[in-house]
Amino acid sequence: MKSIINIQKLFILVVLFSFGLSSCKKDLVPTEPKSVQPEKAAKTRDLKVSDNFKWETINEMVVEITPSKSGLLLIQGENAEVFYKAFLQPGVSHTAKLTLQNVHQKMFVYFNGSQEEINISSGGKIKSTLK
Repeated sequence: MKSIINIQKLFILVVLFSFGLSSCKKDLVPTEPKSVQPEKAAKTRDLKVSDNFKWETINEMVVEITPSKSGLLLIQGENAEVFYKAFLQPGVSHTAKLTLQNVHQKMFVYFNGSQEEINISSGGKIKSTLK
């Protein structure tokens, strides 16, 4: 019985000692940061950029569709973000003008249960094959 009490006292002592050590914090005196001189900024005209670099950050796309029946036209990006939505009438040509950021590689055109994939980097005017 005495050994159990001694073990309990020893355990409590070890726990209290651990808490005592872990609660001690050193107060470090902050030192002033060394001043760093920034590099001289280069001017845009001094940059060396390859000739095929695209400076534009957007693509302008035009998607044209002439449906044979009425339905919902939906144009989405790769992550299902909706770029364009419209209800189309049969026989009436519809033009969707889109301005997209260059981060998008392709988009998907949905109409009446059909899907068409369009590469955005091609830009310009696209005539949809969906009816």
